[in-house]
Amino acid sequence: MIKNDGFSMTELIVYIMIVGILMVTVGPPLFKWIGRASERKAEQTLIAIKKALDEYKMDALHYPNALIDLIRKPSNETRWREPYLDEDTVIITGNSFADPWEQPYIYRRLQGKPPYELASVGNPDKENGRIDVRNIK
Repeated sequence: MIKNDGFSMTELIVYIMIVGILMVTVGPPLFKWIGRASERKAEQTLIAIKKALDEYKMDALHYPNALIDLIRKPSNETRWREPYLDEDTVIITGNSFADPWEQPYIYRRLQGKPPYELASVGNPDKENGRIDVRNIK
């Protein structure tokens, strides 16, 4: 009696064809959905950072020099009351926070209106992937 422990060549070819068809039909929409989820995550994080910046300004009467000042008290700040942002909300990289594409968020204090620039470089695979907090609806 012959023992059959494997797949036949025909079964393997049919399996590979089914997987290939699924990858062609389901793959692109799935990757697009994953990309959009990263964009939404960046937008939500920018909104949280913006709120924290505004709270910091209400206490200290000025905006922080770096985003890390929202979590860790600057040595020269006497009006700093509490962490303005939960460390679990952001990924800390040096004195900044990283976006879902592991790039630092852009934060720069400005003179005038608006008082600061806050943005994400965005998806590096998109031509214009930048996400600015002022454009989030």
